[in-house]
Amino acid sequence: MGVKVNAQSEGEENDYVKAVYELSRLFLERTVRPWLHLDFIWRRSRFAARYKNALAAVHTYSREVIRDRKASLEAAQKNTNPESNDGETFGVKKRMAFLDLLLQSNQAHKIMTDEDVREEVDTFMFEGHDTTTAGISWVFFLLALHPEVQERVYEEIESIFPPGDNRPATMQDLNELNLLERCIKEALRLYPSVSFFGRTLSEDIQLGGYHVPAQTIVGIHAYHVHRDERYYPDPEKFDPDRFLPENTENRHPYAYIPFSAGPRNCIGQKFALLEEKSVVSTVLRRYRLKSVRTREEQKIMHEIITRPMDGILLYLETRKQGQI
Repeated sequence: MGVKVNAQSEGEENDYVKAVYELSRLFLERTVRPWLHLDFIWRRSRFAARYKNALAAVHTYSREVIRDRKASLEAAQKNTNPESNDGETFGVKKRMAFLDLLLQSNQAHKIMTDEDVREEVDTFMFEGHDTTTAGISWVFFLLALHPEVQERVYEEIESIFPPGDNRPATMQDLNELNLLERCIKEALRLYPSVSFFGRTLSEDIQLGGYHVPAQTIVGIHAYHVHRDERYYPDPEKFDPDRFLPENTENRHPYAYIPFSAGPRNCIGQKFALLEEKSVVSTVLRRYRLKSVRTREEQKIMHEIITRPMDGILLYLETRKQGQI
């Protein structure tokens, strides 16, 4: 969003991040208590006020981000020389943050209200930061447990970044990391960032011999879909080659749904994969990973996000330049 929040700085406690975690917890509290599904009871429960406060904090933060970026864009627009040919637009580089692009487009076409923009910002900020973080954690964990795969990934990285080449990865570099992408996809199969989600039926359907009426909420469990032995033999095995082109061309398109599927799939899935490839490749260029725990010892928390309980514990061993 083009805004620095210092969320990873020591001693910093970001109100937005705390509110997101609170909303996640309260969502689960309501989900597992059927009586709280009724708004009449929910509004009178001890959770409702906490939920309202957390939601207000999230929306307030998003509105402040939007307000600040709008002010920056307007100020830059006033100070920009129209005849300037230095590759800048509205005083900022043409490769702008997502929010700047959204605001600039809306300034030109007036399609959305400020609240519409806020909803788009909420989608990217709320859905994007925690899912990708969890996904990266699981990739590190699985690569640490499979040193032979990790070294193959490092060889791929080294073919693009020779020893001593410390430049940041470009988009072209990331697109060439095919094995790493397969590893990320396999990690998302085993540990989908969102392991379950719901859909409301728009019409009556027949499902498994049963009549299911329209407006029924159907729960879809990606965690279990990804372990269907018809499509994934030995489903608990970490095998990135499952995602080689010859192994995916005849697979049912809904057998792999870490980003959901259909018209309501994840709007940021390509961006998420690029984020994960960027972070994971940067770490592997410098370190060799070893895991403290086995898969059996690593507990999972199935909240809104599939999190590793107590985090992922790893050893990082510095790589020597020119050695694998």
